[in-house]
Amino acid sequence: MSDARLLADVQVEAARRAHWQALAVWAETMRDRCCALAAAVPKVLAALDRLDERALADPLRQAYERVGRANAQVAQEPWKSWLVHTLDVGLPTWTVPDDIPESVLERVNEWLASWQELEAATEDVRAAFGEAAA
Repeated sequence: MSDARLLADVQVEAARRAHWQALAVWAETMRDRCCALAAAVPKVLAALDRLDERALADPLRQAYERVGRANAQVAQEPWKSWLVHTLDVGLPTWTVPDDIPESVLERVNEWLASWQELEAATEDVRAAFGEAAA
């Protein structure tokens, strides 16, 4: 094996490991943020209901319920593995290879969109009541 080929192989392996490490950090951060957000929503909803703030509570409740449905759709195998795989190959460039089935893309996209909707609804509450509100 030539030195150039060996160097190329080492660089490819280093890039692969760096990608996996970045994905692991992203996944851990995402999990922690999602868990904290999901845990806070029922308390925020109760407070909004007490204040009769339906304009904020309704979208937050709908987003929270959507997240619940999306999480349930990817909680079991094989969907859980497909979610991880699709995020693995898709996150660096936000594109996925052609071998990812359309049904998987639909569930992964719904999962991501549901969390983005919940984040947006939470931001609306923060904008209305300040950081301590959500």
